[in-house]
Parts: sequence; structure tokens; C-alpha cells
Amino acid sequence: MAEKQPPAAAGTKKSKGALTNEDVLMTHVAPCLSYMDLFSLVKTTKEMRSRLTHEHSLTAVLLNADDKFGKNAKATIRNVMDLYEKGKIHKPSPMRLLRLANGKRCEMGPPCDTPEARKVVKTRPDWGLFCCWPHTVGGSAEISLSKKSLKTWGATVGDPRTCQHSMSNKTFLWKKPMTAADGEKIGPITTATSPHDGSTPDPTLVQLFQRLDREGRERMSAAAAVKADARQKKKASKDQKIAAIDATVKRLAGEVQGVAGCRALVEQLDPLYLAPSKASPAKLRAIVDDVRDAYAAADAALGDFSFLDESNLRDAVLKKALTMRGYPEPVAEFAPADFLRYASREVLDLAAAGRLREAMVLRLYNQPVVCDARRMSRQLASIKYTRRASPKRLKQAFIELMGRPPADDRRNIAQGAWQHAVE
Repeated sequence: MAEKQPPAAAGTKKSKGALTNEDVLMTHVAPCLSYMDLFSLVKTTKEMRSRLTHEHSLTAVLLNADDKFGKNAKATIRNVMDLYEKGKIHKPSPMRLLRLANGKRCEMGPPCDTPEARKVVKTRPDWGLFCCWPHTVGGSAEISLSKKSLKTWGATVGDPRTCQHSMSNKTFLWKKPMTAADGEKIGPITTATSPHDGSTPDPTLVQLFQRLDREGRERMSAAAAVKADARQKKKASKDQKIAAIDATVKRLAGEVQGVAGCRALVEQLDPLYLAPSKASPAKLRAIVDDVRDAYAAADAALGDFSFLDESNLRDAVLKKALTMRGYPEPVAEFAPADFLRYASREVLDLAAAGRLREAMVLRLYNQPVVCDARRMSRQLASIKYTRRASPKRLKQAFIELMGRPPADDRRNIAQGAWQHAVE
């Protein structure tokens, strides 16, 4: 019988697993995390915070941050490190860099709980502090740039290491040194109450930031180039499919001239121009056959408008409106070819049914323009305002036929006669 082993001593601790070993986490996992995930990780234990380095924080923001949601974090870190590189602010700790990148409200104490505090999204570019506008105004002192004032403040204002916000005849300095809740010195070194302490930026940290920032920008440029290439390929593929749709439409239109590109057809093809992958041969054939038959019937009925009798006032007004110049529109605005090309489907149906004068009044007088839409193909947008109807066209044609009335009362009579002629 096997000898029974003695129980383990009560004070012996179990060895830590790989996922709870701080060394493994900070060496292999932390460099792969974004600034939000890294901040959550290092807040778990004091040991994690003690192992956090500047390289961890800068890598999490400059290399691992999402391009869309990490813009403010990157802008904050670049602003802070730029001020530090110039010797204007105290050296930020790795934890402070992470806090600034994850900042969501004003950092000034006592805890700022105002509407402005929750609007802060990045550090103030002149101070390197994550503070709201009221605290920025209250924490800065106005210094006049007059000769008398410069005798006292000239050396401070002229020092390139001084954080200041300059205006035309004055500048602003931070009032007093700042300290974070954990005792770390933050913000401007030179203030209105303290001179520069003579410290110089750490060249190792500056070089680390420059290297990671350069690498991050290169990655962003490469990613943007890949996206642009993908968009270009997608656009080329879509243009190729649209060209195939146009070729199919021309083939299906046959000998009926003017069908390809007419408004009635383009309005039905608009959804397929926006999503050309859905344009099956059966769909195209059904649309083209329908519009082609209506177009051919309307064209045969209208012809060259020879059915208009100029001895009839209504017909004379309609014929005059066809060729009347409408500034800045060209002459022969509604020539037979353009009359149907830019006509709505309702006009085609009226003409095909033999209601020619009704079709002409609708086309010339009150045919609605192409409806506005959030998404519209360029084929439909190109004819949106082309050869459009106008309520003034028939009225102007009547006035030109009957002569311009010399007085207001006669103009009213003429307008009434025009209305009667149209109706």
C-alpha cells in the first residue's frame, strides 16, 4: 500500500498562473493593448502600476489606438510630449500619460462637476493640462505687454520654456504650480509665482516618443493607402457594372431613338445604378421594354406637333411655349427630341393614350422635378433640373402672342384670358 503523503504546509502559497503573472502580462500582453485596455489592466494591482513604463503608454496610444476613436488621445499625447520636449512642462509619468489619454472630464480639483467639465476631450494646447475652460480662465494670469509690465515680466515672457497664451497686447501665464492627486508635478514649470527649475527634457523619452510617433504615422498612412486603393477598386468595379447596364439598355432599346437616357427610364434604373450588382438581365429587360413601349407610343402620337391648330388660342399658346426662349435656357427648349427625353412617365402615358394637349400642358406647365433623395445616382442627378417645366412658361407665351398689356387692369384681364386658355 502506497505511503500517504503529508499535507502541504498551511503557509505555502500556490504558484501564480501565466495569466496572473505581472511579469508575463506587462512583457507580452501590455504592448498589444490599446490605451483603454491597458488603463484597465494597470488599475488592477499596485504591482501592475509599478511595472508600467513610458514605452507601454506611448505604444498603447500611438500604435494601438483606433484611428476613429483614438484621435483625441493621440492629439493629447502629442501635445503633452511636444510641450515636454521644449522644456515647458514637468515630465509626465507613464500613468499620467495613460490618464490623459483616457480623460473624460476636467482634472482640476476639487472634483470639477460642471457641464463644461464633461465636455473636455483633450488637453489644452498651451498648458498640457486636461482642464475645462472656466478652470483655464481662473488658473491663468493676464500679463500686459506694455513697457512698464515688461520690466518685471520681460525675462519670463521671453523665455522659450514658458507656457503662455499670447494675444495682441497681452499674454497669459499659469498662476501657480500644479500637483496631481497622487503628488506628481504636472503642467507648466514656469508660472506667475515660480521660475523655471532648470530641468531639461529626458532625451531617451523624447527619442522614444519621436520613434513611436513616426511609426504610428507611417502605419496610419499605409492603412489609409490600403483603404483608398480598396475604394478605388470598388469604384472601378461599380463603374464597370454601370457601363454594362448602359450597354444592355442600348441593346434592349433597339431602334426606338431617345429611350436610352430618358427621364422615365433613368428614374426606374436609379436603384440599379446605386446597386449595380442587383441589375439582372430579367430586371433590365422588364424595365426597358415597359418604358420603350410607352416612349414609342408617345413619340408616334406627338410626332412633330403638327396636330396643333394655330387658329385655336390654346394650341397657339402651346406651340409658342415650345420654341419660346426662357433665359438662361437655350432656344428651342422643348424641341421634339427633348420634349420626351425629359418627360415624366405620366406625360408618356397621357400622350400614348391620345390625350396630347393634356400631356403638353403637364410637360410645359407643372411637371414636377425629379424628387430629392438622400442617395441618388449621378445619372438621375444629371437630369434633375434639366429641361424642367415652369408655371411661367405658358403665361409668358400667351403674353407674347397677345401683346404685353399697357396697364395693370388690362394685365389682369390678360392673365384671366391666359388661365381660361390653359384650362
